[in-house]
Amino acid sequence: MESVNPFPLEKFVLSARGFAVTVLVVLFSVFSLDGRIALWVEQAFLSNVTFSRYAEDIPDLLLPAVLLGSTWMWVSYTLRVRRHIVDERTLFFRAAGSAMPAAYALKTVLKIFFGRINTRAWLEAPTMDTFDWFHGGGIHNGFPSGHMTVFTSLAVTAWLFFPRCRAILLFITLALGAALIATDFHFLSDVIAGGYLGSAVAAAALRVLAERPPGNREIIFKTMF
Repeated sequence: MESVNPFPLEKFVLSARGFAVTVLVVLFSVFSLDGRIALWVEQAFLSNVTFSRYAEDIPDLLLPAVLLGSTWMWVSYTLRVRRHIVDERTLFFRAAGSAMPAAYALKTVLKIFFGRINTRAWLEAPTMDTFDWFHGGGIHNGFPSGHMTVFTSLAVTAWLFFPRCRAILLFITLALGAALIATDFHFLSDVIAGGYLGSAVAAAALRVLAERPPGNREIIFKTMF
C-alpha cells in the first residue's frame, strides 16, 4: 500500500510550535495586512457593480453542506463496513464524516468567542475595532472563516488518504481562500486561522480514529504514517 504522509502534517498542526507559528502569522496579518488588503479589494473588485452584485448574492450554504456531506460520508462508511470493505475509501468516509461537523461546531464557538466584525461591515467604518470579545453574532462573525475551516478539514483528510489528488486539493483550497478575500467576505487572517483550524481538526480526528479501527488497524497506520 502506498504511503501518503511524507510531510508530518499531523505532528505540526497539533504541536505547540505549529500553534505558535500560526498565532504569529495571524497577528501579523491582523495588525499589518488585513485592513490594507480589504480596502484594496474594495477598490479593485467591489467597485465593479456587476461583480459586487454577484458577490452579495452568494448564499450561505455551509450548514446544509455540512449536514448533507457528513450524512453521506457516514452512510457510505456504514454500507462499506457491512460489506466487509475496509480500505482507504472506507476510512476516509469515517474520518471526513467526523471532521466536518466537528470543524463546523468549533468554528461556531470560536466566532462567538472572538466576536470579530466581518469585512464588509468593517469597510463601512474602517477605523472601528475589529474584535468584540465574547459577543459574536450578527456582523461580528468573521473569525475564523467557517467555510475555510470546514473545507480544509475535508481537504486535509482527503490529502492524507488520496495522495494522487493532492495537487487539485491544494488548488481548490487556495482558490477558496482567495475567493473569500476577493469578495471581502473575510480578512486574510480569518482565512489563515480557518485553514489552520480545519487542518488541526482533521489531524485530531485521524489520531483519535486510528485507535478505533473498524476492522483493519494496519490499513489505518500505513495510511497515516
